[in-house]
Amino acid sequence: IRVIWTTTPDHLSWNLTGAVLESHVDSDDIATTVAFGGDKLGVLWSDQSIDATWTFGFRYHRDADPPDAWQALEIIADGSAVDDHINMKTDASGRLYFTGKDLYNRIHLYVREAAGGWRLAAANLNAGNATRPVVQVDEAQDAIHVFYTDWIDSPNPIKQVTAPRATLVF
Repeated sequence: IRVIWTTTPDHLSWNLTGAVLESHVDSDDIATTVAFGGDKLGVLWSDQSIDATWTFGFRYHRDADPPDAWQALEIIADGSAVDDHINMKTDASGRLYFTGKDLYNRIHLYVREAAGGWRLAAANLNAGNATRPVVQVDEAQDAIHVFYTDWIDSPNPIKQVTAPRATLVF
């Protein structure tokens, strides 16, 4: 997982060497980014490599730090047969919400508080029949929505589950 960045205000020149955040991922793995907390950029990825510990990993960069300075690896889920279907959002407080699929087609929701520390907030939101989850933060309704494709039913409908942000009980 490599990040690169522009080196000029007009964004025409780039540091293509960048910084490597993780080097033991499979070619099928995927990453996503999110700006959060007003001054940070986070990168989250799946790791399904042959020697994988089956993890979702996360690192972040503070805007005030040099471009190649990234905070230590945070393991979100370890040994949980992760898959490469991921999506992440933030709310105004800097809390992160991450939804991911495992190899058993179950959708899980993880939360990282603004001060740090990931936790599994809700497991198996879909009874094991889903793919491509997307999380949405609805601050106006103080809710979290998770959308996913149900690939058991035909013609593969998009389904939604919703929970209050305070409880995350879906």
